[in-house]
Amino acid sequence: MKYLILIAVLLVGCASKTIDDIELANVLDKANQGDSHAQYIMGVNYASGEGVKKSYSEAVKWYQSAAEQGVPEARYNLGLMYINGNGVKKNRHKALKLWKDAAEQGLAEAQFNLSLMYKLGDGVDIDHELALRWARAAADQGHADAEYNLGSWYGVGDGIERDESEAFKWYLRAAKKGNENARLIVGVWTIWGKATDKDIPLGYAWLKMLNSEGGKSWAEGVIAQLSEADVKAGEELAVKCISSLFDDC
Repeated sequence: MKYLILIAVLLVGCASKTIDDIELANVLDKANQGDSHAQYIMGVNYASGEGVKKSYSEAVKWYQSAAEQGVPEARYNLGLMYINGNGVKKNRHKALKLWKDAAEQGLAEAQFNLSLMYKLGDGVDIDHELALRWARAAADQGHADAEYNLGSWYGVGDGIERDESEAFKWYLRAAKKGNENARLIVGVWTIWGKATDKDIPLGYAWLKMLNSEGGKSWAEGVIAQLSEADVKAGEELAVKCISSLFDDC
């Protein structure tokens, strides 16, 4: 199972930038003085090799310092180090504890990963109730992959009562954020009128917005059955959806 590392940036006014040599020296000084955010940034830079020689052991040291001061992103990334065995011995139990702490603090990525661990039994016993709890927590913060997973679970009744209307709601939220699988499902279901009003041009519009070759290939069979009028109307809707940031979809 693949989990993602959280990347830090320095905030300057309303903008953000990566760390240059001068900023790095300032951050290191702050980190040595006990500044938790600076310690987290140093962890990210050592883990990625940004501005310094890449060193997982140094990354672990700084993440640990920041995590002990309660920085949720540091707890998350330190957990990832334990998952992958980077700079430390692999230890899923430690990763789980760190991610639980970060999730309780409201970090969506940690909540999402916990939902996967409980759903798949990755280092823990399978627990559909906890998987649903943490997926909902992440989805309520707008985490697109969590929204898609909820759609999938409701759609087939995986560990929860099947509810296609609820599934479509979560698929649509994920689709608006660019989740390719969700866009494919929303498009097909809208064309079929499954769990939503049948609207062939709107369904085509969602399929038109697919970017992956796999998604486009799968959609070709559905699109081939549509009329030229529906395709033309759908192309116009796709432009409208994108220009309105999906408010009109």
